[in-house]
Amino acid sequence: MEAATLRKKLHILIDTSSEDKLEEIYDSFQEDEYSEDFKAMLDNEYDQYQKDGKGISREEIDKMVEQLIYSSK
Repeated sequence: MEAATLRKKLHILIDTSSEDKLEEIYDSFQEDEYSEDFKAMLDNEYDQYQKDGKGISREEIDKMVEQLIYSSK
C-alpha cells in the first residue's frame, strides 16, 4: 500500500476513533512491531467509517491527543 493511502487511512482512523481506541493506537505506535491484531483493528475501524461515515470533530480529536500527550508525561 502506498504511503499516501496509509496516511489517509490513519488520518480518518484518528478522526473517528474513541478515546480508548486512540490510546491503544498511540501505545501500539510506541512498540517496534505491529501485531496482526492491531493491523486488523485498523482495517476494521476504517471499514466501519467507510460504511457509516460517522466521525468526530477535529476539536474533539485535538483535545484527545492533547490529553494523551500530557497524561503520559
